[in-house]
Amino acid sequence: HGMGSGQRHVLLRPARRPLLYCLLVLALEEVTAQTKAAEVGLDELFRRRVHTIESFMNRFNHEEDDHGNSLHAPESGSVTEAFVQERNGSIKGLFDNQGLNDADGKQKQLLENFLSCVNTPARQLKLNFYDQGWYAEVKLEAIYRKKPQQLTLLLQIEETQPQTAKWVIRGVKADFLDITPKVRDSSRIIPPNSYGTDFISIPGDLADPKSITRFVAREVQPDQLTLFLYAVYNQELVLKKTVQVTFHFLQIDGWIVRVAEFNRDGENAGWLVDELMQADAEAKRQYLCKWRMGN
Repeated sequence: HGMGSGQRHVLLRPARRPLLYCLLVLALEEVTAQTKAAEVGLDELFRRRVHTIESFMNRFNHEEDDHGNSLHAPESGSVTEAFVQERNGSIKGLFDNQGLNDADGKQKQLLENFLSCVNTPARQLKLNFYDQGWYAEVKLEAIYRKKPQQLTLLLQIEETQPQTAKWVIRGVKADFLDITPKVRDSSRIIPPNSYGTDFISIPGDLADPKSITRFVAREVQPDQLTLFLYAVYNQELVLKKTVQVTFHFLQIDGWIVRVAEFNRDGENAGWLVDELMQADAEAKRQYLCKWRMGN
């Protein structure tokens, strides 16, 4: 109507989208939603991870929650049973769960005994960065006389001023520096009558470098820390890189707590207790002997 005979009235209709296209859009939206949910979950797990040894201490003391928020501990003498239970939960969360899943339940019982020693209304034992009874075990790769080697340093906190400290080397374990003879040769001695000749034979007696330790007193043990310092000083030993760090807490009476880093998925990750041991003073001394500590 009103149009010329040469014109046509064309009705434009929206194009129909193929069914496959619609299904792809829905699938993409679902994947996007799942990804966002996963990101939220990963962020939550990241916050719960024990990222540093300082955070480990704060959570052990129940001065920080598992999201990194500061907590205020009750005043001494006003610790409630509710606080004890909360702190027990914090401490249990610092243990490697896989290590606690022993069949006979001995590890879980050991943990309960430990909690009863460090966390009661009457007794609140806490870790402090400036304590003298904890150590960092640092394993390193090195080059000694042009050959690759591994050694372990034992570091300890040394307070230089109140609330100011530095790490110092307390011991070393380097088997390639061990010069202690396996068996003492009783035939290689400085003769008892050497005093009569003003010990004139000593240069000859001690001429063999590999036999030198056979002439020292029975109770004397060569100090590997001194040998380590001497080798570094003379550039015979070059440290290349750190490969592993472990912490050892010995300041809690009757206990040794070893902490290692667990790099894995899940919230039970980061710096966690991988071994809990009951130990008296002598056992702790023996525990430290493997690092050939100096005097």
